[in-house]
Amino acid sequence: MKLLLIYKSIPHKMRSSYFIKLFFSIIVILSTERTFSQEIAFEFGDISAENMDVKKYIEKYPDAPAVVIGDIGHCRFILERDAGFQYELERKFRIIILNDRGVGLGDVSVPYYETSEGRDRIRNFRAHVYNIEDGRIRRQRVRQRAGHTADLDNNWKSLQFALPEVRPGSVIEVRYTVTSDFLHYLPTWQFQRLIPVKYTEFRLDLPTFFTYRMRYRGLDELISKSENRFSETIRVNVGTQAYGVDVQNRYVNINVFGTSYNWVAKDLPAFEPESHIRGIRNYASNMSFELLSVEFDNLPSHYYADSWESVMKYLNKRKSFGEYILSAQSLLAQNFSVNRSGCFETDVTNAYNLIKENISWNERRSLFASDKPDEVLEKGVGNSAEINLMLCVKLRNMGIDAHPVVLSTVDNVILLDAPTLSELNYVIVAAFDENGDYMLLDATEPHLPPGYLPVRVLNDRGKLLHSSRLRYIDIKNPKPAKTKKEINLSLDESGMLTGTFEIKSLYVQSYIDNKRYSKYGEEYFKYYFQRHAGVEVTNINITEGKSSGDPFVVNGELKIDGYAQIFGNEVILEPLAFEAIKESKFTDEERNYPVSLFNELEREVSITIELPENTVLIESPEPHQVTWGRNFYYEYDISYENNVIAQKITKKISQTSVSQRRYNGLVRFYNYIIDHNSKKAILEIASRD
Repeated sequence: MKLLLIYKSIPHKMRSSYFIKLFFSIIVILSTERTFSQEIAFEFGDISAENMDVKKYIEKYPDAPAVVIGDIGHCRFILERDAGFQYELERKFRIIILNDRGVGLGDVSVPYYETSEGRDRIRNFRAHVYNIEDGRIRRQRVRQRAGHTADLDNNWKSLQFALPEVRPGSVIEVRYTVTSDFLHYLPTWQFQRLIPVKYTEFRLDLPTFFTYRMRYRGLDELISKSENRFSETIRVNVGTQAYGVDVQNRYVNINVFGTSYNWVAKDLPAFEPESHIRGIRNYASNMSFELLSVEFDNLPSHYYADSWESVMKYLNKRKSFGEYILSAQSLLAQNFSVNRSGCFETDVTNAYNLIKENISWNERRSLFASDKPDEVLEKGVGNSAEINLMLCVKLRNMGIDAHPVVLSTVDNVILLDAPTLSELNYVIVAAFDENGDYMLLDATEPHLPPGYLPVRVLNDRGKLLHSSRLRYIDIKNPKPAKTKKEINLSLDESGMLTGTFEIKSLYVQSYIDNKRYSKYGEEYFKYYFQRHAGVEVTNINITEGKSSGDPFVVNGELKIDGYAQIFGNEVILEPLAFEAIKESKFTDEERNYPVSLFNELEREVSITIELPENTVLIESPEPHQVTWGRNFYYEYDISYENNVIAQKITKKISQTSVSQRRYNGLVRFYNYIIDHNSKKAILEIASRD
């Protein structure tokens, strides 16, 4: 994603003179004093025993595993003759470890971005670990050569370090510089973290050539924000050439002006994630930067994320996106042929299965392809973008109207109304029928039915890249995650329950359970019952289904020893057994962030309990029904006939997100269910006389 300057399109032998004319045209006379931080949180490499007073921090932060003493970043732009503009981030941070839970912070990771078009470069890495031993401060140094590289998703990698001798009372500090070609990915500055932050500051020196959208997310207010005009002199090697070869260096000084932005926050509390939330970047205080345009005087402007049209235009020009689709068309036409049936769903399913059968997912998520189409087909393995862009091509080859849908995954951020490139990190496919209805497709997962999506992409909405239908699309599954359970039990006179069960998973739930089975085996499904005291599962049998989307079925036998309580002639029984909801998922008194449920749910449970012949049902729970709004429904029905208690539970949730303002209603809904699920059945043992 390297931002190429205009001069790179000029023939090489003309670049030097053009370069000088271009940049002398933007010289300004303005000169103002730069503003630096008014408070220095710490000096790297300079520490005293007072700075390491762990008791002081424990008193102030008794529940924290560690505290960020200071985290300071400075991002500015530099100009290299061959690379053009780059950004340079200088960062330093210091953390004090308060207890054993904070020791893991000694594993330090510096992320960087790398593609075939450019890479980030890390330099000047230095880390110190300070400990007090025998009343003196002892320092351990770590240099950059001690790090090792780890591969992450979406063309991201990290340089990782395991700092030595980190223990409670240790202070660790790190500094490094990142130089990057990728101006779209100007670093997001995370003010708030999972541990308290005493002081954090970020400064951005932005030349006037670049326009960025600056977006703040979070509930905590920043202590100070400031903007100051600046001018600086950049010394550039423009060189001279003879026959295309540099024969001597020539430097020119160029005055560049812009605005210096400074953001400071102090005494931020630890961010406390709540259950069922999306990525913490949506809520923990941070500042992100989106490149909108690049404009030089008297030259054409370049636009990137000022509109969704600009985003689509940019992506379509990328070798790893739009050009990838074009280059794969003839390749897929030659290698994989699928005869059209005339049925839209059948044709889409055939293309979908064809791609899945020939290209396995390497579990790398990406917006962009890494390898060429022929390399992907030859290896039979690809990242998510390579697989889904191939699917888009195959559908088009079959005459189906198919287009990419770009999005941000659940662990990233929710897409807001403003156009963005930097926040996109995944692509799926929308296939349209002749009526304009569409199916959303992701061909990465082996057991995922066509038309359904994995949880990682269910992040509210994505953007359809279509010249005449460039619009947002809701990212959701067409049917709920559905489960049907049939449990048939018999109660003997000792209070033991024995019987059989069948669990049938449908739609996206079939995929979820298939994936669990692949990872954990049948033990996962045994655990569903055996997590309850006294339950034993035997003779388990699992039917995965012949193709994706087929029901996933689990059968088996179970026994619950001493389940019923017997007091003389009276027997007390929990008729719902292990299907009773006894605890709520939502126990917080208040909610700061929306509740995300991701998939709509549907549960149907049938439970029968055959009673011993000499017992009579005296008392049982009443049938009941509870609704909350139009999208939350729970019904319990019970009947007693021929010595058999028959129960049926129906639960439907057709909403995937609940705002924090409506959280109390969700709590009441579940508390009502829990209250009624706790009702007992009372049996009477008839006299044998």
